Amino acid sequence: MTYSGSQAQSGRGSTLAIGATLSITGTLTLNSASVTAVSSTAGIVEGMPISGAGIPAATTIASVGTNTLTLSAEATAAGAGETLSVGPATIGEIKTSNIGNAQWGTADVTNFESGADQEFINTIRNNGEVSVAGNRVSSDPGQTLVEAAFSSGAIQAFTLTLPKTPSQTTSGDSYAFNALVVSRDIDVDVTKEISWSVKLKVSGPVTLTKGS
Repeated sequence: MTYSGSQAQSGRGSTLAIGATLSITGTLTLNSASVTAVSSTAGIVEGMPISGAGIPAATTIASVGTNTLTLSAEATAAGAGETLSVGPATIGEIKTSNIGNAQWGTADVTNFESGADQEFINTIRNNGEVSVAGNRVSSDPGQTLVEAAFSSGAIQAFTLTLPKTPSQTTSGDSYAFNALVVSRDIDVDVTKEISWSVKLKVSGPVTLTKGS
């Protein structure tokens, strides 16, 4: 095989999203940004993407009310009980993200018959931690959901999506996992931007999905 240059990628354009896609129902009115009779607004915050029949592409949640949503764009069709998809929320203005310290636990199974060398077996895998750092943005929906997860201690779904390679046209590779938000730091310095960092403890597997 002839070497034709490095195939390494820049991290620029990567995204980290929190939460699963929520399925709700609601009533749309033609040329209106309001969605009424919403089945549930639990877990929905301003800025999350929303999609469905009659909703323009790239529409987001502008505000959340009692069984109502206000969208960033007006509906292009009317309908009652329409099925809509909300989220997940991209965590904004991340500078660095690292999945580290994943390793297998081992057990020493050396015995009388082992001879001169120790023997080991894998036992259980610890999928490590994810460090995230960036600019603090108070209005960012992703950061809002991360703060809520840290406050509640609830486990959340996360997806780290890498930029497309030259051979990928639709999406880059992604790593999906569930995690607890176990720490959060905010650094305030008059000579710098306000920075925000969290540490996620992975619970369960990390699933790699190849892009296409």
